[in-house]
Amino acid sequence: MNYRDITEADIPLLIEWLKDFNSGIEYPGKAPIDEEVAEGFFSRFIGHEWNAAIMAEHNNKPVATIGFTVMPHPWTGKTILFKAFWYSVKPGAGVAILRYVVDMCQRGNIDHIVAGSMFPNSHRILERIGFKPAEMNYVFELRN
Repeated sequence: MNYRDITEADIPLLIEWLKDFNSGIEYPGKAPIDEEVAEGFFSRFIGHEWNAAIMAEHNNKPVATIGFTVMPHPWTGKTILFKAFWYSVKPGAGVAILRYVVDMCQRGNIDHIVAGSMFPNSHRILERIGFKPAEMNYVFELRN
């Protein structure tokens, strides 16, 4: 598996993956994907000081992606990586890219990784890698 930063050329594929993800599940606030909004969202992970995204490729074909934000904790100052998105189209590629990010953080100056999850299978993957549940997320819909 090869890993690289995402580029502008990846955005159409990321939007297609987002549509696939969105069509496959039900969740609070679900709505059709606005491609212009999605393009703006993904572009924020290219060449940004605090946001980044990585693409995993197998045989020169994109198979998984993960995007994240890095920032200091507001009262401890410890550096935290927050997973913003994570998607895979090849079995095992999602775990591989997550492990790549964990290894990158261990070599770098990252103190904590926070990764939310919407599916029991993803919960199990995170726990198998060493993540522990820390908080419960709640969604309050203000507009539909």
